[in-house]
Amino acid sequence: MSYIYEKYKNLKNENQDCYYLFECGAFYLFLDKDSHDMSSFLSLKELPFNKEIMKCGFPKNALSKYKQMLDDKKIIYQIIESEEKTKRSTNYVSSDDLRKYLSQLDIYRISPMEAFQILVELKEKCNHE
Repeated sequence: MSYIYEKYKNLKNENQDCYYLFECGAFYLFLDKDSHDMSSFLSLKELPFNKEIMKCGFPKNALSKYKQMLDDKKIIYQIIESEEKTKRSTNYVSSDDLRKYLSQLDIYRISPMEAFQILVELKEKCNHE
């Protein structure tokens, strides 16, 4: 079973009333029961996540549009960031930390959009320090 689905099940056990929106690559996804409900609420097409679980979602660049729709419908939801993004959001205080972080990036396996996002985050951190 996938890490995302395990996380989904754990979160649903904690709060059945919340819908969980997972950042996954270039998309945001709802899974399982959340997918079924959201496909109706937001007119999204459901597709297989695996043999047993369905998903629906939208591209990252449409997040503000769908957040507005969820807010307008007063739907309780939580966005779950990808593990990679959570790791990248660590504050770097020293140039040594920054060098270490950059040396660990596999620049051949990240998308141009991810690279751009890294640069934006680094610039914001530099402006705040």
